[in-house]
Amino acid sequence: MIKTVSIDFWNTIVIAETGGEKRHKVRLEALNSLASQYDVTITEKAIATAKKKVSKEFDKVWFGEQRTLTSHDLVKRIVEILKIPAKKSEIDETTTVFMESLWVGPPAPADGVIDNIKKLAENYRLAIISDTMFSPGRVLRKYLDDIGILDGFDVTVFSDETGYSKPDIRAYQKVMKETNTASENSVHIGDIHKTDIIGAQQAGWKSILYTGVSDEYKDTSDADKIIDSWDDIPGAIADL
Repeated sequence: MIKTVSIDFWNTIVIAETGGEKRHKVRLEALNSLASQYDVTITEKAIATAKKKVSKEFDKVWFGEQRTLTSHDLVKRIVEILKIPAKKSEIDETTTVFMESLWVGPPAPADGVIDNIKKLAENYRLAIISDTMFSPGRVLRKYLDDIGILDGFDVTVFSDETGYSKPDIRAYQKVMKETNTASENSVHIGDIHKTDIIGAQQAGWKSILYTGVSDEYKDTSDADKIIDSWDDIPGAIADL
């Protein structure tokens, strides 16, 4: 019987691409403002190239070392690639803008997620296990509070705070410890097979691949359940 349900954030609770243009605009303005202080001219193309390079570096660490670079690490690398001779305090300020841009361009909740998480909270211990990039745990908690579901979670595990990311088994062990739940009574829901599902399997958990936003792994995953609608998730958990 399932007692604890952990849930991924990006493309599981929210649709990652929504609000992206607003977040990008805020971050672009912050970089341009920083560059102008040093009479450095940067183009949007140069910023896009820098962000692409940094994203590759992020993925190398994320998938290769099972940890995530911090928001500060990422912004510092972008500034270095753009050759802006910024001071640490200026990079810190720019990093804050990057992190909090989520509040200017918040992502949209996945269809049905809010009502169904509230239903699940009535019957299970809930947790979030989320790998973070530009938006750290403290920002994502505020977002969850803003949409009215933060109180439903007993545990939140964000990679920028723990120092490890999925599929590192420690993320799942932390949830088990804090909810006092055994692996056979736990299930994780997420959209990425090689992090969410593999991590759950390694921890001895059940797993649900959610494909309602991204279906990249729909035909290749061996998750216990593959579900494309949040309305079907409570029933899927009950069947495990």
